Amino acid sequence: MLNDNSIIIFDDLGTKAYKKLKEMIISGQLKPGQKLNQVKLAEKLGISRTPLLQAMNRLTSEQLTETIPRRGTRVRKFTNEDLLSIFEIRGRLEPYICELAARSINEEQILLLQENIAEMSKAIENNDEAIFKTLDNEFHSIIIEGSNNSFIAEVLQKYVPLMHAVNLLKPMEKSLQDHKNIVESLIEKDGLGASQLMHYHIYGSTKNKLLQILSQRG
Repeated sequence: MLNDNSIIIFDDLGTKAYKKLKEMIISGQLKPGQKLNQVKLAEKLGISRTPLLQAMNRLTSEQLTETIPRRGTRVRKFTNEDLLSIFEIRGRLEPYICELAARSINEEQILLLQENIAEMSKAIENNDEAIFKTLDNEFHSIIIEGSNNSFIAEVLQKYVPLMHAVNLLKPMEKSLQDHKNIVESLIEKDGLGASQLMHYHIYGSTKNKLLQILSQRG
């Protein structure tokens, strides 16, 4: 029988496993359609199956993975309709959340954004797209949290990673410059400017890349 301490330990390990698996999906180490081998993943992460299953269930609830009866769990493959819907949700909400963040984001969060940009520059120097994708997701998460709107934040924290998981990044250098411009607007508390910059960031070459992916799928 598990005691309270055992449950706390499993919860902590499950959270760590969840964060690591989510990072692996976002960075592309785990690809759409790839089956999650529980034995290999538990060994790789150095945990037992209980916290691993907690992590996988959480990822499934966020639609990053899907469980198929008698076939196991795999990284989710999105349909064309899924991708368009996710893109529109993000495109409509994130510019608004950026406007809100310009009013409420604190100094600590601004510092985190600046540190994130510095790490992105290093990733570009090392041509490390996997790390860049993880940092890109982190950048948007900081802004979402800085909006102080928990309802919209909950929606976006779910859907922004999905766009990273299907590799919709624009060129790293261009994305980094967009981020620098957005942070400047947030520092200046320019809500309209921040919103417009985020709109451009999402609807610029990102949408063109999405349409290209959809046309290749047929």
